Amino acid sequence: MAFSNTKFNDVKEKYSLLENEQNIFLDLTPIQPSAWLKEALSMSSRLPLNSEKAKSEFIVAPILLEVWRLCDEKFSIFSGVTLDVDIELRGECDFILSKAPKSREIQTPIFTLIEAKDDNIRLGIGQCVLQMYAAQKFNELKNKPIKVIYGCVTTGDDWQFLKLEKNIVTFDNKRFYLSEVDKILGVFQLIVNQLN
Repeated sequence: MAFSNTKFNDVKEKYSLLENEQNIFLDLTPIQPSAWLKEALSMSSRLPLNSEKAKSEFIVAPILLEVWRLCDEKFSIFSGVTLDVDIELRGECDFILSKAPKSREIQTPIFTLIEAKDDNIRLGIGQCVLQMYAAQKFNELKNKPIKVIYGCVTTGDDWQFLKLEKNIVTFDNKRFYLSEVDKILGVFQLIVNQLN
């Protein structure tokens, strides 16, 4: 099943996934963005970000770099790479976060996938869930399974987080917005902290 243009219900049915909704990040502590991130996002807001690629480069990437710095570079960020699990689970991912620091190739465990969408989060849910499932299988094949895989679909302005634990996909019942980037940073910090 290719990652792009995948419908969530098709992924649920094919891989026998269950769906849940709850507050995933109960212990969220907002993290104030650095002056660098504030300036980067301020400059980005003055650009015509009218494609997924532009939003990935000028909004998502700076936020991920800020998290990477805050976490003492303890993980790797991969952008636009192919996650190749098997002939059915293969495709390009906007961003993959892997616990292996300073790696040039995707290493296990993969713990988060981020999918940027132009203007409709709903259209990216199936793709993101399929990528999360593929990451879960990739980790298992490499004998480095982890309990939870996180995902995020974002338009740059709206951020919807999810988690996959065993065969249950949980949607966070709170959507985050770029105007509250301190909470988005806090969510990513919680995700990284769970790896220790």
